[in-house]
Amino acid sequence: MNNVILMLKDLDRRVRFMLISQSIYTFGVQLITQYNTLFAQTLGASGSDVGLINSISSGVQGALSMHIGLAAEKHSIKKIMLVGLLCDISAMAILIFAALLHTPWYVLIPAFILYFQLIRYLPFADMIVVLFANSDKRATVLGLSRLFRGLMGLVAPAIASLVVTYYGGISPEGIFPLYCISLTIFTSVFLLTSKFFPETKLSNNVDKSCSNPKNTGFIREYSEFFKDKNVRRWILIKLFARDGFQFMLTIFVPLWLVNIKGATPVELGLIAFFSTVADMLFQVPVGKLADKIGRRRAFFIFTMFYCLGVSILIWSPSHEYLMLAAILGGATGSIVGGIGGTAFTPFITMWWEIVPTESKGKLYGLDNLLITISRAPAAMIGGILWDVGFKELTLLIPVFVELFIVVPLIFILPKRTGRKDMLIKTK
Repeated sequence: MNNVILMLKDLDRRVRFMLISQSIYTFGVQLITQYNTLFAQTLGASGSDVGLINSISSGVQGALSMHIGLAAEKHSIKKIMLVGLLCDISAMAILIFAALLHTPWYVLIPAFILYFQLIRYLPFADMIVVLFANSDKRATVLGLSRLFRGLMGLVAPAIASLVVTYYGGISPEGIFPLYCISLTIFTSVFLLTSKFFPETKLSNNVDKSCSNPKNTGFIREYSEFFKDKNVRRWILIKLFARDGFQFMLTIFVPLWLVNIKGATPVELGLIAFFSTVADMLFQVPVGKLADKIGRRRAFFIFTMFYCLGVSILIWSPSHEYLMLAAILGGATGSIVGGIGGTAFTPFITMWWEIVPTESKGKLYGLDNLLITISRAPAAMIGGILWDVGFKELTLLIPVFVELFIVVPLIFILPKRTGRKDMLIKTK
C-alpha cells in the first residue's frame, strides 16, 4: 500500500486527475448499465426494437469513430473529452425526459447514440496514462486504474438496485432517479475536467495541419497510418481477440450458466462477486509484472488463466467449480474479470504503445471502428452454432482463437523500444 501511495505522488498530475475522474465517471456508468435496456422495455420496446436501437448506435459510432480520432490529433484532448461528456449529459437529459413523460421507445435512439458510444471517456483516460506515465510504470498505473474501476463496479450496481427498489421497481419511475444521479455525476466530471485538466495537444503542427487541406485528408492520413506493419497486425489481433470472438462470451456465458448449468440468481451474484474481487486483487500485481518482465510475457501468462477458466466452466462437474471458473476469469460473460481478465492490462498497454504520440488519435478512432465491425459477425456465428446445438463449441471458439491466433500474432510483434511518449504541446 505504501508503495502505491508513493507511486501516486510521483505521477504526473494529469495522470492523477484521470485516475480520480475516470473512477467518478465509471460510477455513473455502472449505476445505469444494467437498466438501459430494461428502461427501453418499460417504454414498450420489444427485443427486436432493443436490437435496432443498439445497431443504430453502433453504426453511428463506427461511421464517426475515425473522424473523431483525427479530431483528437487536430485539437486538444481536453476539448474532445469535454464534447464526449456533453454527449453523455445530453443523453441523460433525454432519458430523464422520456421517463417523466413516458414517451415512445424510439425517443431513446438519440440517447443511446450519444451515451458512452460516440466519444468514449475511458479510452482517453488510458491514452493519457500511457502518454504521461513513465514506460516502466505504465502497466502498473493502468492496473491501478482498473482497480479503481472495479471498486465502482462493485458499489454502483448495489446502490442502483436499492434506489430502483425504493422508487417502485423496474419501471420508468423506478429507473428515473438513476438517470438523475448519473446526470449529476457526468456534469461534475465535465466541470472538473474543464477546470483542472490542462489543454493538451498531440502535435506541435496542429495549427499548420488544420490550415492546410492537403494535410487533413481523411483517406490520406489513414492510408499513411495503415502502412505501419505493426498496426496491420494489431488490427487482426483486435478483430479476433477482445473486440471479436471474445465478445461471444458476453452473450452466451450467461445463457450457458442459466440454461445448461442451472445457476440460480444467488449463484450468478456470487459468480460476479468472485470474478470482480479476483480481478481487483490481481490488477496492480499484474501491471507490475508486465512492467518488470514485459507486456507480452505477462499477457501470455494470464490469458492462460482465462482459457483454463472457460474450460472449467464448460466441463464443471458441480456448481462449486463455477465459482472457480469465475475466479480464473472464465465465467463472467465479460472480456474482463477474474485472474484471466487481468491479461487485458498488459494487452491494452501494448495497444496504446504501438504508435507514436502524434498518431494516438487515429489509434483511438481505429479502436472504436474495430469494436463496431467485429462484434456483429462474432455474435452471428455464435448464435448459429448455439441454435444448431454446438453450445460447447460456441464457448470454445474464443479459447481456440486466443491460443492459436492471438498469442502467435502477439509473439511475433517486435519488442518495445523503451521510448517514453511525450506530449508535444501543452498549455
